Amino acid sequence: MPTPADVRRRYRGAAGRALMRARDTFQATGRGAASILRPTVDQESGLATWNGHGTRLRSMRIAMVSIHVTEPAHAFRFYTEVLGFETTLAVPESGVFVVNAPGQDTGLLLEPSDDALGDEYRSALRAAGIPVLVLSTDTLYSDIERLRAEGVHFVGDVFSDASGEAINFSDSVGNLIQLHQGAL
Repeated sequence: MPTPADVRRRYRGAAGRALMRARDTFQATGRGAASILRPTVDQESGLATWNGHGTRLRSMRIAMVSIHVTEPAHAFRFYTEVLGFETTLAVPESGVFVVNAPGQDTGLLLEPSDDALGDEYRSALRAAGIPVLVLSTDTLYSDIERLRAEGVHFVGDVFSDASGEAINFSDSVGNLIQLHQGAL
C-alpha cells in the first residue's frame, strides 16, 4: 500500500486528499472508496463536489443524441404520434426534427440519412439486428399491445436476460428500436 507521501507526490491537490480519505476510511471501516468518492450535485448550480471536499466541477449530462433516419418528417410523426415523444424542435422546411421522451430533457435528433456514411451505418446495424436506441418501460406487455394496435412491426418475440425482458421493433424509417423492461 502506498504511503501518504507517495500519494501526495503522485496525486496533488483535491484528488490526492480524496484518495487519502478513501484509504483511511477503508482501513478504519472496511468499506470501499466508492461511497467516499461519490459526487454530490448541487441542483441549482449543476456543480459537483465529493462529499463536501475537493474541486468543484461542472457536472455533465447528455444533451442530445442522434439516429439516422431515411425520412425525417415521417420519423417525426412516428416518434411523436406513435411512441408519444414530445417535440423539442421542428423545422420541416429544413428537415430538422428533435424529439424527447416525456419528462426527459435529452433530445433525440432524427438525423437525415442522406449521405453514404449515415446510410451505411444505419443499414449495417439493422442487418446485424442491433437496435440503435433502447427505450425503457415499466409496462412492457401493455406497450407491446398498444404499439401493435398502432401497426408497429415487431422483429422477433420478447426475450429475457439478466437485465430484464425486451423486444425489438422497426421505427418505420430503417432502424431497430428495443423496448426494455428492467428486472424487478
